[in-house]
Amino acid sequence: MRVIIQTVSQRIHGNVYVRPDKRLRDELNDVSQFIAVTEANVYDAQGEFLYKTDFIAISRDQIIWVIPDKEQKELEDES
Repeated sequence: MRVIIQTVSQRIHGNVYVRPDKRLRDELNDVSQFIAVTEANVYDAQGEFLYKTDFIAISRDQIIWVIPDKEQKELEDES
């Protein structure tokens, strides 16, 4: 699932894998310390592109919010 993840200091656009019998929320509530993101574009707090990586592990403690990228595109289309 393509998502946007806001951390304390960065915004990450990438893929989070959700098991077929789970929801994104279930994956985020998993007990592991990190969430794996693939094909990630990382931006700073001002929205400036920093780098692209095939894989990044994000500490769940640093995550402020997560939204499916599809919903972000719909919000932008409405405004």
